[in-house]
Amino acid sequence: MENENRIVLATTTLATDKTTYEKVRADLALKTIFEAKSHHFNIVTIDGGSSGVYIDRMIELGADVVAQEEPGMGNARRQALRLAREISDKHEAIVWLEPEKYTLVPFIAKVANKIMYHNNDMAMFKRRSLKSYPPEQEHTYKMVALAFKYLTSIESDFLFGPVALSREAVDYFLSYKSKYGDVWDSIHIPKLRIIHDQLPWTQVTVDYKHPQEQTKAEQGNMNLFVKRVEQIRVVTQALIDEVTDLREKDSKANQDTNRFNNFSNL
Repeated sequence: MENENRIVLATTTLATDKTTYEKVRADLALKTIFEAKSHHFNIVTIDGGSSGVYIDRMIELGADVVAQEEPGMGNARRQALRLAREISDKHEAIVWLEPEKYTLVPFIAKVANKIMYHNNDMAMFKRRSLKSYPPEQEHTYKMVALAFKYLTSIESDFLFGPVALSREAVDYFLSYKSKYGDVWDSIHIPKLRIIHDQLPWTQVTVDYKHPQEQTKAEQGNMNLFVKRVEQIRVVTQALIDEVTDLREKDSKANQDTNRFNNFSNL
């Protein structure tokens, strides 16, 4: 379809088989590339050190693969978004996507169209249900969404990473300087700033189901449980600090300190 080949997907990869769930994630990333090309999307990935065999396989499937320039997850994400913008034109949508979410690919055009044809700078995915996730991950998403609602009065699926962006909105991600570890916040705080600055944005409900291969591999893993607890702590604190800081700046500039609460395009 015409609208599909105007969408550029950006992701990151680091294939390893150190654990069962990491091996599953690596296999799912290949499925994501296959699905992306089946839908006629361009897809670029910044690779953090996968084997040559794995990189060759990604290229065979149709991905543009570039080696990561600087260490760190935030740096990899920014490099991916920068490359995606470089190969896009002003009428295309850029979509950040975690590499294992191949089951989300069929819904991407629906969300990206909000950028290309409805004058939005950001379109967030909103899952209809979280029941396909491991319970610890399901509750992590719910807790952060609740924190975001308490801070902004906005109902959302805020912690879900995938997001469609205009070329202008990508600037918010590329210019981001982290104070919170540059892992989860590198995706989520730029979204908060876009909302605060009142760029046109929306969210689109999708019937996404998490890959059951990944749910099976990750459920009950205590290390991943601890990771989710830390994710709630870090992202919630980052949101609290950021909202407080933005409202203080608004107050000093004699602007509306409740501009989050006044946002009504959901």
